[in-house]
Amino acid sequence: VQNRGKSVIEVRGNSSALSAAMASADCLKTWLVTGTKDGETVSMAVYNDKGYYGVKKGIVFSFPCECRDGNWYVREGLDLNDFARDKLAFTEEELIEERIAAEELIVKSRLRSLSTTSLTSSESDVEMTSSTHSGEYLTSRI
Repeated sequence: VQNRGKSVIEVRGNSSALSAAMASADCLKTWLVTGTKDGETVSMAVYNDKGYYGVKKGIVFSFPCECRDGNWYVREGLDLNDFARDKLAFTEEELIEERIAAEELIVKSRLRSLSTTSLTSSESDVEMTSSTHSGEYLTSRI
């Protein structure tokens, strides 16, 4: 992953940022404009509100999708081999770990921001809440 940007530039002559932007534009075009052809499946990062393919609800994850009339639908019921199931589980865990790390940075940033501001006693009674990977909430008072 660390050398992907360099590799893309060498092969395509474009930056990886442009490559990502083009992929996003292609995805939006398929989703909102053209739709998928009959029987066509595209991979899209979508909000997992139903626990598709056993992946934890509540995270954005890439699933096989079909697009019609400006809507996307996860194509359910595909047979997955052990390799594919292992990759799904590995990616799911990575995304959950990244979310936890991001939440921790947000809380630390907010705490730092509050500590550098002069507060009156009534303003200092601030409550901060952060959810954990298990759905529990952590609350700290300042």
